[in-house]
Amino acid sequence: MQLELLQRLAKKDLNLLVFLAALLEEKHVSRTAAMLNISQATMSYHLQKLRKEFDDPLLIKSKNGMVLSNLGAALQVPLSQLFNQLDVTVYKRTFLPADAEGTIRFCTQDASLKHLLIPLLSQISVAAPNLCIELVEWPLDIFNALENGDIDVVFGGLGTAPPSIYGVKYYTSRLSVVTHVDHPFTRISSPKFEDVFSFPHVRIYPGAEGERLVDEVARKQGINRPITLKTPSYNIALETIKLGRHIACFNRLVVSTMAQDSSEFVITDVEGLPEVDIYLYWNARVNKEPMHIWFREQINTLIKEGIKDLKLKGNNGFV
Repeated sequence: MQLELLQRLAKKDLNLLVFLAALLEEKHVSRTAAMLNISQATMSYHLQKLRKEFDDPLLIKSKNGMVLSNLGAALQVPLSQLFNQLDVTVYKRTFLPADAEGTIRFCTQDASLKHLLIPLLSQISVAAPNLCIELVEWPLDIFNALENGDIDVVFGGLGTAPPSIYGVKYYTSRLSVVTHVDHPFTRISSPKFEDVFSFPHVRIYPGAEGERLVDEVARKQGINRPITLKTPSYNIALETIKLGRHIACFNRLVVSTMAQDSSEFVITDVEGLPEVDIYLYWNARVNKEPMHIWFREQINTLIKEGIKDLKLKGNNGFV
């Protein structure tokens, strides 16, 4: 580290960064004061010093409450990373799953129930019996929920994340048409893209990036997608498809694993349907947290084992 930098830092009140990091996380003076166990007046005093130091309001009143200024938003992730690294470096924390206590808010869809969620919870109940896993319903805006701390980790088909979100892509899957074996769609020889929209659709909502991509492709071709049922559950969607009226455009890998023991479904690839990327995403604030690192490692192992198993079985849903 350069001597000049050390000399400059020595002239600064670095304790202000603690108050700043907490303020950017809470976005509220009173809640920040309570979190740091100081009075609101003291926190307001530190906020004024921070505003003077950065020549920026950092926190701004809006009709929906307090929001971060552009500079405040830009400082949030670097400060979180800085303190996480300091925590690891200075205190050298060792994570022992058996002693872990706390809550991890995890979000995924019921398509992952059999091959990810149940094995994951089984492993954690043995390795970290005091760790609480809170299963969160898929929100309307998944990235906003991650940024706000309503969710810590999410797995599924997702779009491009903002800079404050970390992620890893596991695979790309084609989207295919799912119908009941007796549905009229199955009698179309070499179905075209427009044929897909000749029947009522069941749509996963909210969530499922693939659904948004299908809507987008249809809209660009001037096709109105006939959605007559929306549900957050793949299981409900498949049960609806069994009734023989609806069809769906689903991640081929997802539906082939969910329906592998059933002869009631037909999965058809149609040229023009988009592909969807499957990700694990998490917020930068928990990126270096040992408990969260361990949790993501468990998910990572299960997902990679599942992908290997699907490939060995010759599943052709991968792109």
